[in-house]
Amino acid sequence: MAIEYPIIAVTPAMVVGDEPLGTKEKFWFEYEGEQWLYKECRAISGSLLAGEDWSEKIAAEIARMIGILAAKVELADCLGDRGCASRKFTSDTLQLMHGNEILAEHVLGYEQGRRYGQCQHTLEHIFAAIHKVFPEDGQRREVSAQFAGYCVLDALIGNVDRHHENWGVLWQVGESATMTIGTSIVNPQHQSSRYQLAPSFDHASSLGRELTDQVRERKLANRQVGAYVRRGRGGIYPLNGAQGENPLRLVESAAVCYPDYFRPGLQRLRDTQLSALQGLVDGVPDDRMSLSAKKFVVELLDVTYTALTRITP
Repeated sequence: MAIEYPIIAVTPAMVVGDEPLGTKEKFWFEYEGEQWLYKECRAISGSLLAGEDWSEKIAAEIARMIGILAAKVELADCLGDRGCASRKFTSDTLQLMHGNEILAEHVLGYEQGRRYGQCQHTLEHIFAAIHKVFPEDGQRREVSAQFAGYCVLDALIGNVDRHHENWGVLWQVGESATMTIGTSIVNPQHQSSRYQLAPSFDHASSLGRELTDQVRERKLANRQVGAYVRRGRGGIYPLNGAQGENPLRLVESAAVCYPDYFRPGLQRLRDTQLSALQGLVDGVPDDRMSLSAKKFVVELLDVTYTALTRITP
């Protein structure tokens, strides 16, 4: 039997500040000497909640398993309300510059303030901006491959929310900046630049977290999980496209255009057993994630893993 993931009990005394970005109820709190961002689950209808807590947690664990640098996430609750907590990866000396700020600086005419329908948010523009921020050839390739790995993660979990504020670059303000990500300590003094790609974060819009159990069971019974995966629209657009590209189709096409960038992430996925990824679902307590939700996520991962591991860039 799988060991259940821990749940952080957040109290008002732990709260240290609010978070201005995003639309969910969220705030910063201190836990075991570190700051974490609490995000409350949104209601689907009435008292029925979306599974944004377990989708965020499972996604973070999947990222860790396939070697993707990602924010550390734990399940959490606050005064009886369900949510999750993401550990802070910035500091006074290590600041986050969001993707829209980077693209506005390096892509001519980029509309930084346009949150929805931002068709300029393409892989071509993202890689072009990365190349300008990281001019050294070796680091440019490494960071581009790191971002491509984030796209592989999105395709694997069906994350449709990689908009231009859901990725970014960390930049070093002071001389002694050190950040904690997951279980690793990264010191920017050892980097060839004072910039580095931020860890992947905010993966709640994934794994069918918005569906009701009735819809999940119907899709499972009718073998419609694959169609559901392919129907989702992501936050990265195809070139000259009017709608966000499906995360899985994005990787399938981009791996042809940018094989050197996508090859490492896809290889790490092939080196990981599907059963191990699916087993990460079992750590969510049953009172947080229904059996129907768990069956649906297991099937979704089967669909996406099979498609992704067939890609040979």
